[in-house]
Order: sequence, then structure tokens, then C-alpha cells
Amino acid sequence: MKQTRNSSLDLLKIISIMMVIILHYNYVSCGGLWGAVVPGTINFYLAHLSEGLSIIACNLFVMISGYYLCQNQKIKVRKIIDILLLLITYGLVIYIFALKMNLTSFNKNSFKLMVETINSRWFIDIYLLLYILHPFLNKIIKNISKKQFQFLIIVHIFCFYVWRSITYPSDLLMTSLFVADNGYGILNFMTLYLIAAYIRLYMDNLKIYSHYLFVVYLLIGFYVGYRTIYDINFLAYNHILNLVNTVILFLLFKNLKLTLTRKISHLSSVSLAVYIIHENWLIRQWLFRELFRTKDYYFSNKMILHMLLTCIGIFCLCYVIEMIRRLIFRYTIDRILNKSKICNFIYEI
Repeated sequence: MKQTRNSSLDLLKIISIMMVIILHYNYVSCGGLWGAVVPGTINFYLAHLSEGLSIIACNLFVMISGYYLCQNQKIKVRKIIDILLLLITYGLVIYIFALKMNLTSFNKNSFKLMVETINSRWFIDIYLLLYILHPFLNKIIKNISKKQFQFLIIVHIFCFYVWRSITYPSDLLMTSLFVADNGYGILNFMTLYLIAAYIRLYMDNLKIYSHYLFVVYLLIGFYVGYRTIYDINFLAYNHILNLVNTVILFLLFKNLKLTLTRKISHLSSVSLAVYIIHENWLIRQWLFRELFRTKDYYFSNKMILHMLLTCIGIFCLCYVIEMIRRLIFRYTIDRILNKSKICNFIYEI
């Protein structure tokens, strides 16, 4: 079944990647803002507030995918190959770039880091697993009633979100009773998928009060950001407040009335490539701190403005790189893959 694109959700996908860049702007191993700002200063609180509003980025991306995939019964081998090729291509290209820029030297350790960069992307790994599983999830969804579906989601939310949010790491047995992966595993992705599927099947025409929901999103985001000052457990992807904010922002954008535009859809199609490029271990500190000069704005009153401009700048830079890759692949790799029956095999459940 051909999926109808929703330009509002495509826009949200772009925003979710911008949120990821904001998170990396803050992280010590990337932009470094969190490791530099002085507690009690304005930039210290702004860093935490931006974190609270953006921590739902990966959850949003999964929900958008679930919304589109929930009525699909096919696994396309080519889609899996294309994502793996993105990892391999950018892993190799960025490694060569890092060597040329003297960001690393050619040796056993740097080569090992390059391989790990290709092979150890938690989001891509779990996302591909979800893609492989999604037709089977759809079979379950198709063969249960609305009430059964509601019960399934309630069980998931209680076990993997509520329980996680009311226990603490010190309560090791209690915390790990159901899951202790902070939302980085397949259970979080499956729950987000199920919620998105339920919205599409039973709530697609739901009337919402956008202004009130947006205020709730801001309040929760600010609260989560504030609590992260004292308790980093609020940064877990499977914290119940982050789940609530994910659903709120998803509903807000799903109900936006935007004219379907090819430009928005086209820009959203590069989102995964933007993530893979800018998050690369070999260049991410150089990208943030040297190219976009985050280190010059740790204590500046223009830090938030610079954060937003950096997000746009990194997205645009990665977009240009991805367009060049697509152009090269169009006349090389894609032509080879297009002729392969195995690579274009579609498994229908």
C-alpha cells in the first residue's frame, strides 16, 4: 500500500534531526557546552533547558517512521542495503578526510575507530531491527481489537516507562525488573511504533487544542531540563515525561495543515544521512568546536543564537555532502544495485 506523505511530519523529521544536533552541541564529546558552562550562569540553564526540549528527538523520528510503516507488510532489502551503504561510505570518506586534516593518523587504533564508527551506531542498529520487525508487528495490530491494542500499549507504557521513571539506579533490582537500557533498545522503539500505529488507525481525525498542548510541551521540556541539573535520569528516552512530550509534539505537527511540498519531503529524506555524518566520532569535535566555533560561545550572550545557527549550518553542510554522494551513486553504485534481483528483493509478510 502506497503511503501518503504528510508534509507536516516531514517537517517534524527535519526538526527532530535539528534537535539531535542541539543535543550534540551540548555534549562534552561533541560541542562541549555542558562541560564548559559555569553552574548558576544563564548559559548553564539555557543548555539544560535546550536539552529538556530536545531530548525527544530520536523518539520523534521513530514515531514518524511508525506512522508511515504501520500499514505496510513488506521488507525491502534495498532499503536495508542503502542504509548500510550510508554507514560504510561516510565511515570511509570521513576517515580519509580526518587523515588529510591531521585529525588522526593512520594506525591500528584509528583504523579500529573508523570500523567502530561504521559498526556502532546504536540508533541505526535498533532502527534497522525495528524495520525488519515492523511487518510482524503490523500482523499483530491487524488481528487484535481496539481494546486489546489499548491494553497492549498500556502494559508497554507501565513496564517500560512509568516503572523506569519511579525507580532509581540505586534500586538496581527494581530498575532492571522490566528494562534498564534507558530507552536505547528495541522495546522503546517498539512502543513508540505501536503508539504511532494506534494514532494512525484510531486517532487520525482527533481534534486537539494545539495552543494548550504546545504550552504543556514547553512546561514539561523546561521541567525536564531543570531536573537534569540534579538528576540525569530525566534524560532517559524512556522516561515517562519524555514519552508524553514525544506524543504531544507528534500530534501537534500531524495536525498542522501544511500544503504538501516536494521541498520539505526532499529535505526530510536526507535526515538519516545528516545524523550519520555529523555524529561521526572522528570529526564531531572538530565539526562543532573548530568549524562552527562552539568553544567561542560557551560564555557568550549570543550562545542560543549560535546554537540555532550551528544546527542550520550543520544540516545544510550535510545536505550538500549527501547530494554529492547521491549524484555519484546514481551513476555508479545505484546502477549496479538496480540490476541485482537479490538487492531489490521484497519480502512480503
